[in-house]
Amino acid sequence: MGIYYWRQERVWRGVALMASSLAGARVAVIGGDSRQLSVAEALAAEGALVATYGLPSRPGVLRPVSTLRAAMEEAVAVVLPISGVSSEGRVTTLPSQPPIRLEEEFWQNLSSSTLILAGSLPEEAKRRIAEGGHRFVEYAEIDEIAILNSIPTAEGALQLAMEALPITIHGACVFILGFGRVGLTTARLFHAVGAETWVVADRPALLARAYEMGCRAVTFAGLAKEIHRADLVVNTVPARVLSAETIALTKPGVYIIDLASAPGGVDFQAAQDLGRRAVHALGLPGRVAPETAGRILSNTLPALIAGELAKKEG
Repeated sequence: MGIYYWRQERVWRGVALMASSLAGARVAVIGGDSRQLSVAEALAAEGALVATYGLPSRPGVLRPVSTLRAAMEEAVAVVLPISGVSSEGRVTTLPSQPPIRLEEEFWQNLSSSTLILAGSLPEEAKRRIAEGGHRFVEYAEIDEIAILNSIPTAEGALQLAMEALPITIHGACVFILGFGRVGLTTARLFHAVGAETWVVADRPALLARAYEMGCRAVTFAGLAKEIHRADLVVNTVPARVLSAETIALTKPGVYIIDLASAPGGVDFQAAQDLGRRAVHALGLPGRVAPETAGRILSNTLPALIAGELAKKEG
């Protein structure tokens, strides 16, 4: 109900009404999973002419095409998955779909005015975009998407922990590294189910907020002195914050979940060498709550695309 209510608020405020300017606009939706199908259907519902590539067929008004070139023909916007594009240019696809890479064929078929949307983009792709004079949006970092996406992400982390640990989460000692959008939601959830929740952050305001929530707080500089307590460590920081030296201070039975985007913030090789269980849990929203995750994107991206296209016309 919460997501539906949020959508109604957007319509009431008039934000979602911008999507009406998509009528007749050609949009290519490339790669991804069921969340991308939800986005494609939402765009088509707003009148866009949607071509999909690298996605399974679904009855309706979508136009599946057999080549990347056909999908991009006359497209004013290209929507890539929220999981983003790898440093090698690979686009996430389902196992049943052909592999997709952003190679010369992709760049040569872009017009100079095409809008590119992806959860995130590697530096090489950004360089090519700049050279071609294209526009891009990394939508995974937009607050209204990232905050809502943090809900299934946190629930997915809780599910992984419950399946992996031989103890209840209630009473377990859990360290949350980072206290941004994902970290805050994750800390709140683990605290709510009775974990002894530690928040690791450096900004005084974040440490104060963690304390106000009933969590214990420590800086990254102080992490080495406290991490021996942890039954579970959940990282949300997309930079190396859990080094080999720090992992060596954890107890043997610790379980480490890295939620940060690639390459993550955990030294996985060190964890393996030390016999610590560690998992890089990417794409949890699409895995644990695909319907909700798809709704978050389909409620947001049409208006975002319409707004970006309107800027160009203005």
